[in-house]
Order: sequence, then C-alpha cells, then structure tokens
Amino acid sequence: MVSVWGELKRRKAATVAVIACLALAVGFAVVGVLQSPRGVPPRSVAVLPFENLSPDPEDAFLTAGLHARTLNQLTNVPGLGVVARASVLRYQRSDLPIAAIAETLSVETLLQGSVRRAGDRVRIAVQLIQAATGTQLWSGVYERDFADIFAIQADIITQIAGTLDVALSTGARQRIEQAPTRSPRAYALYLRSLARVGSGDAAAIYSLGWSDDLDTAVALDPAFALAYARKAWNFAAVLKSNVPAQRAAFQHFAEENAQRALQMDPELALAHAALAVVHQANWRWPEAQTAFQRALALSPNDAAVLLAYARTQRDRGAY
Repeated sequence: MVSVWGELKRRKAATVAVIACLALAVGFAVVGVLQSPRGVPPRSVAVLPFENLSPDPEDAFLTAGLHARTLNQLTNVPGLGVVARASVLRYQRSDLPIAAIAETLSVETLLQGSVRRAGDRVRIAVQLIQAATGTQLWSGVYERDFADIFAIQADIITQIAGTLDVALSTGARQRIEQAPTRSPRAYALYLRSLARVGSGDAAAIYSLGWSDDLDTAVALDPAFALAYARKAWNFAAVLKSNVPAQRAAFQHFAEENAQRALQMDPELALAHAALAVVHQANWRWPEAQTAFQRALALSPNDAAVLLAYARTQRDRGAY
C-alpha cells in the first residue's frame, strides 16, 4: 500500500514538473545555458513578426507562416534561447523601441524581417539586432524564386547560429538544410495553414478549415511528411478540446497521419507529440510519457510540445 507521505511526494514532484515545463513553454525554450549577470540568457533571440510587403493581401498568410517556420527551426538549434511565438505576436506592427521590447522579453537579440512576394518571386529581408546597443549584428536580403525558399530559410538559420557563436552539429545542419517537400506550392499551402492555426487553439483549428490547405498539400506531394505531422497535431489538439462531435474520427485521423509521417521521417517531433496527446486523451500514461520524451529529445525547445507535456503531467498528477 502506498503511504500518504509517498503520495504527497509524488504529487509534489508532478507539480514541480508542470511548473518547470510551463515556465519553459510560456517564456524561453532554453536548454543548457546559464543566465548572464544582468539576468538575460546569452544567445537569446526573439523573432518579431515579419512585415508583409506583398501587394496581394492573401500573402499575409505566407508571411505569417514563414515567421512561424523560421521561429520553429531556430528552436531546434541547441544552445539558442528562443522566445515562444505566442509571446512575440503582440509586437505585430508595434511602435515600441527595440530596447523596450528586448527588455520585456529578456533577450539579447531580436530578429526583424519583411517578406514581399510577386508571382513566383520572393524578397525576404532580415536583420539581427543586438538589443543593448541597437547594433545590427547581421543582415541578409534574398531575392529569388519562391522555389528557393528552403535554401533561403536554411541560410537564415545558419547565419543566425554563426553570428551568435552557436556551433551546428552535422545532424542539426542536415535537418536545417533538408527541404520538407519537393513542391513549392504544397509548401505555400502548409505555411498558410500554419499561420491560420499557429496559436494551436482547438476552436480555431476546428472552425478555420485548416484541413483543406493540408489536404491539398499532401495531394500535391504525398511524401510531404511535415504536412502529415501537422495534420496529426491539429487533429490531436481538437481531440483534447471540448468539441463533442466526431471524437473517434479525430483520434483515428490523428493516429493515422502521425504514423504516416513517422514512416517517412521517424525524427519528426510533432508527429511523436501528436501520438502522445492521443495516448493522454485515452489515459494511457506510460505510452504518452514515452512519446513525449521522444518528441522532446528531438525538439527540446518546442514551446507547443512543452506546453502539451506540462498539461499531461498536470493531469496525471491529479490521479
């Protein structure tokens, strides 16, 4: 029989784990770095929302998606501290000085950018700014065909890591440089879907028709593993909500798409996390724990995965 003292210790440990995970998810996704004397983590960066300069208003989705994807890729660079997307979206079209934003977010550097698309051409301009001095540490302007978007994004991530003196392992560099799809059109649809439901809010996911873009994306490229993983994550998010209808169908689609993604790419953290949420929704705690641990091993700084894991620990600690 488990003693009362043992039960209290178990619940205390679970609570501590939840608080730690939530602190990481809501604030920084920082692993293995010590804070500087003034309380700001070194090699920390906030990616401010990119400015949309495209003549077509619909391209605002593309700009927002590129911002989300750039931020997600940076969180997977070991040694970087990256502010979660939810924390930076409030600075969309903000007039606050760079120093004030950096102080609020407790970062050393900020990345600003703009995107302009015209037909099949895209122009992306970014600059990395040292918050304390306002100094431009690095900038890049890319004017290419949209088909080169993967190479552009890979170069941006690599340049930021190099500027902040973060070494990239061979494996990390390969992941950054790997094109997720052979279809630029499919990728544009993926980015639009990412922008539309980037908050991860289940009600938004359920109501905004997110699946249409992803369905078309995988139809254009059936080998687009990342799109399948995103579908799985979205279905899992709705599964955990209070949406009463079609629960069994959502669970089936979450599992199906996650497994399909992992067959193509076993190292997709988002797919492992989606399976973890499905396990949690069915009270399969050991399986959920294993899947979350795999997801966090692959993407230790992903705020969405950290938050989902924290919620699992919270729910598990209540029983």
